[in-house]
Amino acid sequence: MLRAAAFPAVLLLSITAQASDPDDSIDYLSEYGATIGPEDRVSSTGAKLSQPAAMLQQDRFNVNVRRMVHSGDSPDAYFANKSHRAEIASAVIIFTDEGAKANLLYDSQPLLILAYRRKSDRKLVLVVSTSDGEPADDPDADTTDMSMPAAEIPDPFHGRWARSQNACRTGAALEILTIDARGVHQAEGEMLITSLAQDSNERSRITFDARNAGGGEEWRSTEEFHLSRDGTTIAWRQLKPARTSATELFHCGEE
Repeated sequence: MLRAAAFPAVLLLSITAQASDPDDSIDYLSEYGATIGPEDRVSSTGAKLSQPAAMLQQDRFNVNVRRMVHSGDSPDAYFANKSHRAEIASAVIIFTDEGAKANLLYDSQPLLILAYRRKSDRKLVLVVSTSDGEPADDPDADTTDMSMPAAEIPDPFHGRWARSQNACRTGAALEILTIDARGVHQAEGEMLITSLAQDSNERSRITFDARNAGGGEEWRSTEEFHLSRDGTTIAWRQLKPARTSATELFHCGEE
């Protein structure tokens, strides 16, 4: 297995350099494969990321929450936890070679990540090494199919939509959302579908389960879209966890 060959020597050197007692210096947390793609170099709101820690945090959010998996990515049980992912922002990042750092910042070659906690100060440390593409296995990780999407929102619902026609004209970012095959994307969060149903007798109405993220929170819901006959408005309502009245969305046309 790759992980057995890639880490021992370089990891020992890295840990020894940081601790006076390397035999009693760390708590092992996780080991996983990561391929940093374009989606991992921007935040969930589309802002460009420049720091390695921010990209590594976005990668774990994309894999574990958004289910956006590249070849070479693997899930891990530890960073499936939101509070654990938040620690990555202030983690110590150790690159075993310049190639690993270049791959993370600019390329899309597979990486191997080892996560541990220093006992001296409880600091999270991520050791980043170049991988041959074989993803690391986490025995505690969810092994279900993580491809995304499980279903797709049909084309007639795609586009830019707003809660008022005036918002379309002014381009108010907080009032405009984008619907594509994967889900609904807004300035302050997004909703990614996990399953979808469409009545064969009423193609203008879809019901879908979704994984939501926004404002530092994550939750699941069931939603319904009902497209108008002329395709210019959508009646959107939440069915679960609490049923809400419909909100009308107006199509903004092409950008």
